[in-house]
Amino acid sequence: FAFDIPMPDGMKLNMYGQVRMAAFYQGINQSNGNVNSTSGDYRMQWQGNSRLGFNFSVGNFFSTMELNVQPDQLGSVGFREFYGGYNFENGITFLAGNKTTIAGNDGVFGDVYFGDNNLSGFGAIDDTRRPMVMLGYAGFNLALVTNEGDANVVSTNAGNTTKAEFYMPRFELAYNLKINNITGKIAAAYGLFAENMPDNGEYQSINAFHVAFNVKPQFGNFYFAVGAFYSMNGGMYNAVKMLNNAGTGVDSLRPTITRDVDGKASINDVSTWGVALALGYKISDMFSAELGGGYQDSTSDGFLSANGDKENIAGYAVYLNAPVRFNQYFMLVPQIGYYGRSTDAVINGVTSVETLMAGAQLRVLF
Repeated sequence: FAFDIPMPDGMKLNMYGQVRMAAFYQGINQSNGNVNSTSGDYRMQWQGNSRLGFNFSVGNFFSTMELNVQPDQLGSVGFREFYGGYNFENGITFLAGNKTTIAGNDGVFGDVYFGDNNLSGFGAIDDTRRPMVMLGYAGFNLALVTNEGDANVVSTNAGNTTKAEFYMPRFELAYNLKINNITGKIAAAYGLFAENMPDNGEYQSINAFHVAFNVKPQFGNFYFAVGAFYSMNGGMYNAVKMLNNAGTGVDSLRPTITRDVDGKASINDVSTWGVALALGYKISDMFSAELGGGYQDSTSDGFLSANGDKENIAGYAVYLNAPVRFNQYFMLVPQIGYYGRSTDAVINGVTSVETLMAGAQLRVLF
């Protein structure tokens, strides 16, 4: 619902924005062996994905500048996205700047918890906003993405963390499909990192990649979305996540460093697969409903239980929401959901975590 700002002939400038606030009750259950603790919390929060943006175009040139809008940080407002591009006559598009990465799930799942999580950490691959250079043609996009801004943290078996270096830009490739009432995407990403081994100061390379797809057909007022991915160390660039120990968000799932019986340190790669699904129905122009959920499973030699057995880390979720669109400016999304992380591996003193939530998100759109 952007509106145009008067400009000289041949130029176009419009402004848009969204205010997003959420109020949720959440009950959290953490388990550490036989010790369970349950807590409840009522939350009213301004969401960090609120934004104010401007689109500018002249001829074949286009650009977007989108600002974070954090009410408690107005003295240091940053860019969510800031990029420029050009559409050539032969159909090639060139783009450079800070933009949402192309190998994510595109927000096809309507989960609004954890700041519009879109089931990241519970069966769906995630996307981020990073500086990139991208070429596009006939539905194909190829991008070189910097890893600056990602933590690239590797955890040691003693609970400490270190910052891995990266060798080169991340490669991302995506093919966007649109046939009649069906949209979808096939995508892949690859990055290469270097970790300084704590025993001898030598560097060991870490390969990080994922492959993913999603598809969303629509039949009249009914639609569904399905996605799946496989990743190795995708948490190094924040594409793969898990429910955190507090049950109040999702953390990146990254490799670990362990030592053998001789004390030599080595990297434990993390492999993860996940699937996610959503079913939706538009009841009227005002009311709709969506039921969704997902499951993912991560394995690594570094995920060990208290008795030393190898363990998996599973993430799973189910949600039901009922968006209400009062008009073009106001939207309310009531939602209930259940989110869990299950494993016998002790992560910062906690094994399984479960969160039950109920509440609503309010969006003001302009």
